[in-house]
Amino acid sequence: MYRKRLKNVYELLESGNNKKVIQEVDKLVVSTANLSLSKKKLASSEVGLPGYDEQTTLIIAKALKALALVRVGRKNESDILVDELLCSNTTDENALSIIMQYCKETHQLSKIVVFYENAANKLEAEKVNKQQDYEEILVSLFNAYVRNRDFKKQQQIALKLYKQTGKLMFSYWNAASYVLMAKAEPKFEQRTLYLKLAEKILEKTFVEKKMEFNGEFQLYLEVLEALDKHNEALKIINEFDQDKHIAKIGHPNFKFMKQLFYLKKLNNLEELKIHCEQYFMQGKSANLDDWTVYTQYFDCVIEKLKNESQNKSSLIEEVLGFLKKLETLEIIDGSHVRSVAPFIAQIEFINQIVFIHEIQVLNDSLKNCLKLNFEKYVRQCCSQPGFFYDITKFINLIEKAELKMFILNLCKSLHEDSMPFKSVQGIYTAITFWQLNRFFGQQKDLSLNELKDLSLHLDSLYQQSLPFGKDLLPTAFQYGDDFLLMSVHIGYDLWKKFNHESLLHLVAKLKMGLKHSPTNFQIKLLLLNLYSQLGAYDCIRIMYDSMDIKNIQYYSTSNLILFNNIRLGSFESSIQINSVMDTFFNSGLFDLTSFMVNCYKYGTFLKAFEINSFIDELRKSLTVHLCLTNHVVQLIVLDQVNVKENEANETDLGTDLALLDSKIEQYFKNLSQLSDLIDKSNFICQNDNLVDHTDTNVVYDWSPSDQKEIIKANRLCLIEEQTKLLKIRILLTKFVHFCIKNQINNQDFTLLKDQLINFDYGQPKQTELEIFNAKSTYLETLIRFNFDKILNNFVSLIADMSLGENFMSNNSQVQVYRNQLKNLLENLVIDCPNSSSFRPENLSGLLESLSVVLEILSIVIVGLVSVLNSEFYKPIWTEKCKKSKKKKGVYLKYAQAADMLYEIYELLFDVLNKLLKSFDNLRSSINEVENLTHNFGDQSTYFDDLTQSYKKSFEELRKIYLAKVKFLLKFSQNSVLKS
Repeated sequence: MYRKRLKNVYELLESGNNKKVIQEVDKLVVSTANLSLSKKKLASSEVGLPGYDEQTTLIIAKALKALALVRVGRKNESDILVDELLCSNTTDENALSIIMQYCKETHQLSKIVVFYENAANKLEAEKVNKQQDYEEILVSLFNAYVRNRDFKKQQQIALKLYKQTGKLMFSYWNAASYVLMAKAEPKFEQRTLYLKLAEKILEKTFVEKKMEFNGEFQLYLEVLEALDKHNEALKIINEFDQDKHIAKIGHPNFKFMKQLFYLKKLNNLEELKIHCEQYFMQGKSANLDDWTVYTQYFDCVIEKLKNESQNKSSLIEEVLGFLKKLETLEIIDGSHVRSVAPFIAQIEFINQIVFIHEIQVLNDSLKNCLKLNFEKYVRQCCSQPGFFYDITKFINLIEKAELKMFILNLCKSLHEDSMPFKSVQGIYTAITFWQLNRFFGQQKDLSLNELKDLSLHLDSLYQQSLPFGKDLLPTAFQYGDDFLLMSVHIGYDLWKKFNHESLLHLVAKLKMGLKHSPTNFQIKLLLLNLYSQLGAYDCIRIMYDSMDIKNIQYYSTSNLILFNNIRLGSFESSIQINSVMDTFFNSGLFDLTSFMVNCYKYGTFLKAFEINSFIDELRKSLTVHLCLTNHVVQLIVLDQVNVKENEANETDLGTDLALLDSKIEQYFKNLSQLSDLIDKSNFICQNDNLVDHTDTNVVYDWSPSDQKEIIKANRLCLIEEQTKLLKIRILLTKFVHFCIKNQINNQDFTLLKDQLINFDYGQPKQTELEIFNAKSTYLETLIRFNFDKILNNFVSLIADMSLGENFMSNNSQVQVYRNQLKNLLENLVIDCPNSSSFRPENLSGLLESLSVVLEILSIVIVGLVSVLNSEFYKPIWTEKCKKSKKKKGVYLKYAQAADMLYEIYELLFDVLNKLLKSFDNLRSSINEVENLTHNFGDQSTYFDDLTQSYKKSFEELRKIYLAKVKFLLKFSQNSVLKS
């Protein structure tokens, strides 16, 4: 009977019928309890699963119920149930695997350890005869420590496993754990000790020839390299039979590259140079294109040059002569395409000795060599896509050799010869010329008319290139898309410098390009940044979704939408995006640690080290912190939005604060697992440097070098702003958490208060508008509206309110707070643009202003509501809010102070209600966008989505403002509400 019912529970869970799972487990528990009371013995075939006793069956059933509770959103209940299971000390692998799945879905990696520790301790205490069971539990415990990155404990378990079983695999686990301990150890002496212990373990197996030449061999070399024992490593790699073990190593040049690396470390430069030259002279096309070997070769020669006091010129001539000789080397593998690597190698070598290391002056001989090689390079490669990005890596050398105009004129000549376009190569040649034309600064000082003519010319080239792509697949890019992108860049210059072009026109041009190349990532990136400057969040979201960015790409590209998720009033519509990313980063941590577990299982230890390093980077990632924190801020802002009319009354200021607080608690748990920014008490650490891992090179940029410096500076300002906003949001979230918990009179709250009051908002830097970065003035708006001062006053008020009677008895102190907040809040005004001064670009700043007000006042409201709902203030507030004029009770004792607190409450209502009334004026601004699109001629249809985006943002903001005003109105003597 029970076996059948438990099997049924499994099937229900797998089919997603979680509510039925909960019901069936409850019935099973009740049935078992009744049987226990009646003391009826069941046949072994009727209890649980085959081989299971009654207790184990119930543990499995309860574990399944806990998993089902999580999936129906009842996490608090599931946590209680799992804590009960924790006391059972179960050793059953089925139960433990279900609990592991529960820990994965609830992001509680540390709980996995506790379960397996209890299981291991129980088996050890019982001194079980089943060695296999104990070994499996210890292996699972080792894996649990790997997931939690507890290197010391995983080393201890690996050693225990090796001593009990004698299996070499566990010895390697022990050594790998020592290496990870060394990587995490800041003290040099201790780090060296760990590495020597790892070396001793691996040396023993290597000498006894028990080591297979795969992961363990590479681990041994890694340890020797970390100990700077390169001589020993070279001897070992020289004995390595590459042919015998190539399948396990996986790289055909593994032995050769290791030999080069060790020769370089040992400063054996002459032998290193000979090895590299012999490698190139083998006559294989793959060897000639192997840039990693060129790099080693250059490093070797440069070290020799640094050590040479005389005869530097002869060595330089010798190297250049050898590289030139490679141009005509006979290729023995049948390749008919001559490699361009020898040309580039000569250029790179000169670049190294002249510009990077400044070993040699750029004389006429080197200039002639450069000119000749650049000419060969351009003639052979300028018709290839991406040539621009290769040649501009040498921009400093090109400028120093005064070859800019030579290269540009050569490209121009080749471009003119290819007109009109006869082939795709002609299109790429033209693209290369115009890319270099912009990059070399030829467009920098053009007049208005010259820029207009150039934009039209590029549009014409784009149209001429389209016929060549008529047979391309829908997922392919048009060959001439870069013409369109350059035209948009020039159009942006016209808008910024001369106020001539319209951003809407650029949007229309890019949308036209998307019709021909629906999957072009670069067009979408530019569109997304233009939408950001125009403040059209819904357009940003749709464009971002169309890029199909997911999984690990969130790590480097999610900033494209994260920076806009709150600032453009999209608290509600963007919460799903933040939720998905939040889940990914938390679940992703479990998946990453699962990969680490597999690395130990299959002996790929170096890969485990890479994953561990990546997790370290993840813990410092600005993107991860923004995602998690923005999500919880959105939950706070939306707190009163879904409150029903009957959920708040005169005696209850709560808006399901317990649910909000549980989400905040989960946020801090997640953040502590994924972050180095906060300490164990969830306060910001002193060593709090976050890293922006955004791939900024993903956007095509042909700007001159000086303009790129401006773009870089703008990016740094944007990151600085987002980092400050992140930190203040973390502190304010902690503040809300303390208020809801009514923990405002302890030492931690005092520390938090000091961090908030002394927070350095800084002075926002004015940045130049450009098309490559999102433009944000959110922090600047926050300071302009004096919200830094409002927050400081409010935090101090809440801290003093914790004194209770002492505070309420001091009317003068309450009056000071009332007057300060009144002066700050009454001066808060948002100007709506009128029809005469309206521009679409103004709406971005307007949405930012409305969002700043909403975010800060939401935190103020939740904090104040929580404190007024406390044991001391609730009777006073309840009596104050009663409609009866005849007051009584404890209110009379603090009437004057309570009235002033009520005035502060009314101020919040007045500010929100005043701004709510302004939304009628905002509707007229949206109508201006509609009118503007109709006046744009045949392109008008392109802007329907823009108009709908503005409508959606303002309606969403209005909905939240209205919900908060309605909530505050329940306790306000105001009777006027703008619907």
